[in-house]
Amino acid sequence: MFRTISTASLSRARTNASQKSISHTESAVEREERALAELKELCRRNSVTWPKSELVREYAPDDNFEESNLLRYLRARKHDVHTAFKQYAASAKWRHDIQLEKTYDDVGITRFETVRRLQPQWTGHRDATGVPIMVYVVSQVEADDILALHKTDPALSSIFLAAEYVTQFVQPLCGKLQHERINTSINIIDLSHVGVSPFWRLRKLLSTASNMATAHYLETVKRIYVVGAPNFFPTIWRFITICFEPATTRKIAVLGHGECATILRHDPGPENVPKRFGGDLYWEFGGSPELSPDAKSLSKKWVDKWVEGPLRIIDGPGEQWRIIAVGSQNGELRREEL
Repeated sequence: MFRTISTASLSRARTNASQKSISHTESAVEREERALAELKELCRRNSVTWPKSELVREYAPDDNFEESNLLRYLRARKHDVHTAFKQYAASAKWRHDIQLEKTYDDVGITRFETVRRLQPQWTGHRDATGVPIMVYVVSQVEADDILALHKTDPALSSIFLAAEYVTQFVQPLCGKLQHERINTSINIIDLSHVGVSPFWRLRKLLSTASNMATAHYLETVKRIYVVGAPNFFPTIWRFITICFEPATTRKIAVLGHGECATILRHDPGPENVPKRFGGDLYWEFGGSPELSPDAKSLSKKWVDKWVEGPLRIIDGPGEQWRIIAVGSQNGELRREEL
């Protein structure tokens, strides 16, 4: 059934992973580089390109492949190049078909914030390795609001605007602060005070959305902590094992009430965990990110008030990069450098 986790098991897992990585580093790197080169060639030969925002095309033309993105597909498919290519091509087509880049750049700020607040939110903090910490308090989200959103957007393209916010802004920003690329997030999901009715009403929508996320947002999760699991959680767990791949379910740790604070204070650390979970961070679900001092120093414009709406990290030549606020307001496009 579902797994629980302890501080000791976390430490053992890290030690074992470290020992394995040291003994196999060279051959693993060589295999991955060879697979990456083959995947790039397959994409070129079949004219498969990943859609790009007009804001980034100046520095990254369509035939310029972002290696970290290709690697996500390779690693998810255990370096099977042809299987990775098939899924990468399908994701690229999906993004082309729903015009996800344009939708993200042009969406109304009010609508974007409505969507974002229905999904996991960034606390503004990171773990010791730079990975952003997201929180989702399910009891504070109304099923009616999610269903209403689905009625206006049957293709679910707007639901994934929140995922784009994480991959286009949150993770890249954390990478800049950490001085290395960050492609994953930690999610703390709070199921306290949640009844079976919301899950039953949303089951079809959740199934569709989770299948799409599994297909198009590979290898974007480092770990998922589930807290406050209700007594009907075994039913939820069966649903999870159907909708998500084993590689994802293995990253889920279900924390008992007595161990929640102890484990989360150990990793990701007390200063990075909201007080409702036993940490020291003053942050509430639905609020703006509580940025760390190094993140605040990047832009004076968000020190006093968080900038709402979609944001992008735009890489320029060399080590240059910018934060751009996009979206639209009152019918006018926003393209503001922060």
